[in-house]
Amino acid sequence: MPNVYQTNLTGFGIRFALTDGWAGLFTPAPQTATFSAASPSISAAEYFSAEIIVTGPMESGTLTGLPSMTVQFSGSCFNTVTRTVTITPGTRIVANSCTVTTPHVEAALPPVRLASLLPVGNVSAERADFNISFSCPTGIGVYITLTDATRPGNRTNNLSLTPDSAAQGIALRLSSGGTPITFGADSAVRGNPGQWYVGPSAATTLVPLTARYVSTGTVIPGAVRALATFTLSYQ
Repeated sequence: MPNVYQTNLTGFGIRFALTDGWAGLFTPAPQTATFSAASPSISAAEYFSAEIIVTGPMESGTLTGLPSMTVQFSGSCFNTVTRTVTITPGTRIVANSCTVTTPHVEAALPPVRLASLLPVGNVSAERADFNISFSCPTGIGVYITLTDATRPGNRTNNLSLTPDSAAQGIALRLSSGGTPITFGADSAVRGNPGQWYVGPSAATTLVPLTARYVSTGTVIPGAVRALATFTLSYQ
């Protein structure tokens, strides 16, 4: 990110800005800025600002290591003047986050007949409903990503079976509100593949999910087990 300088806290940078004379419009500026006056008749005024920029996943803490900005004024009618613009440290930042009340959820699927999974790609009527529950402070948007724990690189909407599953040719299809879930990376970054919007924090307390069987090939009967993880993102 051009003209953004890291602070001591992960995920927080500082960007400096300045006006163009009396125009009043702030534009991003580097840490070292130089201004020149062409003649004594020119009167110039520059105003500076600094703002916090989110650069990635954020940590809570106190801003103590803050970058500064060096400004140099020069011209033919006065001596060159150099000043350093600093920010008073000590700002406390608290990253909003949700408290998950169901960190571990088990969903028990009922038995399914082989015939109901034919042909390949058929999704069973048998299902298991379950919820991911949490509580959040107000003022944030809650997003979530589900990751295939057996195959983390899986970007389909079929959840892989674990190696200790006896059944073959079967996967699980998870859905939310009737929409199949696409699995993504275990990441809270905005726009992460498979990430979807759950809702505003003040009105959001759970994510309802449904699991069904889906056939992916020649089905061999047996026990079915699958694992998925979830990552919340606050935006």
